[in-house]
Order: sequence, then C-alpha cells, then structure tokens
Amino acid sequence: MDQQLPNEIKTVRDGLARIRERRSLLAQDDFAGRASLLDEEHDLEAQLADLLHRAAREDMSDAGSEAASQTDLSRNQSLTDVDV
Repeated sequence: MDQQLPNEIKTVRDGLARIRERRSLLAQDDFAGRASLLDEEHDLEAQLADLLHRAAREDMSDAGSEAASQTDLSRNQSLTDVDV
C-alpha cells in the first residue's frame, strides 16, 4: 500500500480532532454551531469508515498477492526420484 491512503486517514482523523476542539470552545447555547459541527463530524466519520474499509481491502489484496508470489506449486522431488 502506498502512502496516499494512510495520509488521507490521518487527515480525516486530524479533522475529527479539530472538530472536538472547536466544539469545546462553543457556548452551551450555540445550537447552530453545534449542529454544523455535528454534520461535519458525521461526514468525516463516514469518510473515515470508507478509507479504513479501502485500507483493509488493499491489505488483503497485498497479502494475497504476496502469498501467491511465494507459493511454489512446482512438484517436489520425492526421495525415489533422486539419483543416488
């Protein structure tokens, strides 16, 4: 897996952290601000879930291709085939 996907995941997680910080600074009665942050948070959480799902698929694909490249399906010689 290249670095693009991990970088995107980090960016989204950083965005979620910024939302938590901004929410802590809002006044208790700033309902419009809280609703806006909640919408933004839900969008980022959905994006993060998608990125994590893609990362898992890529890891599985990488693992499968790695296993395939290291699997030798050629016939091994049995002891009776070896010249002595």
